[in-house]
Amino acid sequence: MPQRTSFAYAGLTLLWGLSFATINWVVTGFGWAPAVSLSCLLIGLTVAVLAVANGRRLDLRLRWRRMLLLGFGLAVQLIGLTLAVDRLGTALAAVAVGTVPLFSTLIGQMWGFERITGQAAIGLVLGFVGILLVLLFPAAGISWDFIAGMFAGLLSAIAGAMTSRYAVARLSNTGPAELVSAAFLTAAVLTAPLAWLFPGPGGAGLLEWVGVLVLGILLGGVGYTLELNLRATAGTPLATSARSGATIAAVLIGTLFLREMLSGGQFLGVLLLIGGCALVLGLPQLSRFARRR
Repeated sequence: MPQRTSFAYAGLTLLWGLSFATINWVVTGFGWAPAVSLSCLLIGLTVAVLAVANGRRLDLRLRWRRMLLLGFGLAVQLIGLTLAVDRLGTALAAVAVGTVPLFSTLIGQMWGFERITGQAAIGLVLGFVGILLVLLFPAAGISWDFIAGMFAGLLSAIAGAMTSRYAVARLSNTGPAELVSAAFLTAAVLTAPLAWLFPGPGGAGLLEWVGVLVLGILLGGVGYTLELNLRATAGTPLATSARSGATIAAVLIGTLFLREMLSGGQFLGVLLLIGGCALVLGLPQLSRFARRR
């Protein structure tokens, strides 16, 4: 891997990992619905501004009906993620949302985009066994917050997998920067009524506003721009794997710095989940290794 790509990959992994902790910070001040709507607005605007600043001319002739569906799926994904962080904390929410590659592979098979290989099948088994261990062995016992948070996180993962597949199937001719920016701006509009219905505690101060700016502009907008560049230079599997790396980063941030607790069974589940996602994404080439033997 070229040094520049390595730096971009490490930076993207760190940004995604920090985003989980920042969501918790923002939700505390704004509430979950305003946090989702504001962050979507800032991410969409930042991606567009950075694309123009890099000399790209945005093509706004978009298929808005399909973009509306994509924005709706993205809104569901981010609402689930935010609720998961609010109820589970940084580490467990990252683990639940980290199942996106598993669901994406299953959806790809069902929609006829790809075939599940032997390596991917092993990865699916490992990954789902891992998330099952996380569900069965909570450190603080099973509670309604734990159940609701895991449900929200897994719903977020399913929505994320479906939106990514839908974008490839129906919007592949749209420029990547236009696609990301328009999807987030659409999600911001769709979630704005929720921000009015569920306004949150109303105690957002300067630090909370700084948090939402960091989340929307730096971690979100710059993060997605880095991901788009990494997809273009190193390929989709490597760029997607940065999210699995972010799961590890978020677990470390949650357990080491935020003092969140995971049981031994959950730690084992996290390891199995990360390994399963790596196999599903095709990062370790088991078939090539077998041929060498």
